[in-house]
Amino acid sequence: MKPTFCQCCERVYEVPEDYLKGTSKFRVCPKAFLWFECSCGSGLVLKKGEYEWYSPTLRMSEAAATIFQNVQEIRNIPLVPTAIMTLQTVISDENSSSTDIKKALKQAPNIAMGVLRIANNLRASSIPEFTNLEHAISFVGRKTLNELILTETLQEFDFKTNFFAKDAYWQESILTGKICEYIAEHFARHLSKDEAYIAGCLCNIGKVVSAICFPNVTDDVARQTVNPRRPRTWSLGEDNIRAYSHVTLGEIAASLWGFPDYVVHAISYHHVVPEKVTDLPLDVLDFMDNEAEQRLATLQQVVAMGNQFTHWVLLQPTRMDEPLLNSYAKKFGLSDEQINQLADQLMKLKELKAS
Repeated sequence: MKPTFCQCCERVYEVPEDYLKGTSKFRVCPKAFLWFECSCGSGLVLKKGEYEWYSPTLRMSEAAATIFQNVQEIRNIPLVPTAIMTLQTVISDENSSSTDIKKALKQAPNIAMGVLRIANNLRASSIPEFTNLEHAISFVGRKTLNELILTETLQEFDFKTNFFAKDAYWQESILTGKICEYIAEHFARHLSKDEAYIAGCLCNIGKVVSAICFPNVTDDVARQTVNPRRPRTWSLGEDNIRAYSHVTLGEIAASLWGFPDYVVHAISYHHVVPEKVTDLPLDVLDFMDNEAEQRLATLQQVVAMGNQFTHWVLLQPTRMDEPLLNSYAKKFGLSDEQINQLADQLMKLKELKAS
């Protein structure tokens, strides 16, 4: 096979094992090109026919890989548009300027407006509102910008459900992101607030897959969560009708849409008690130092706790897994009184954002 060269770090890819070591964010676009990131973070692309070694199931769990291979409805998952992947590659290129990125973003005006909006959501109250796209790009940074663009792109995908509403889902997801950002800022300051926001926003992305591929089942689960006679959490609703878990569907989405490893980890374990959380695969850990591994573990804890606080803040006690919330609160050394105080602060955060 023909070697591939990374222009940024000069890494050479010659055999399949080279492509599968330390690389990330694999995704195939509608033109059947394979896009991925080198270990240095730069974007690389292979044309159709040059990656016979690749399968979307490579980094899926056994459950996710089985569903992907055997369930026909999964083929209905939309792919990230080629134009968006091209834009992400421009952003990853260390030789491109903010002006170059701005020009590329203008080719996708809806995404550009979304980036501007999200940058304003992420800014501190002391920073003036962004009206200039270049300023917003400089503020969020390239790495975060790439992931914000992906998040914004996913919001363009249409749900096929009748009861489970797209707008309500994304409003809840964005609130989860803001709550995770707040928790990171106050209880895990060594974390990136932006990464906490993105991981929180995307931890339930499996529900998007469910709403596109299994709309009738998704509506049934959603109705159970608001059933006045016997309301259930989303996970219990899935179990009750033997639906595919949104966690497993989220792993499939992460593989197809090129999520970063920290988001994949948060998706996989946001409903798992701390003692049962396992590490990332060794091929990922090989390219991390101990500090990075610790950040990954803490970020998962922030997201698992933040996801439960979202139901508290939205006054959805029947959707909250209280034992899970308490188990993660203990990881941060929070007493019962401090949990209640944090909930009060997050309620004020929601009201402030709403105003």
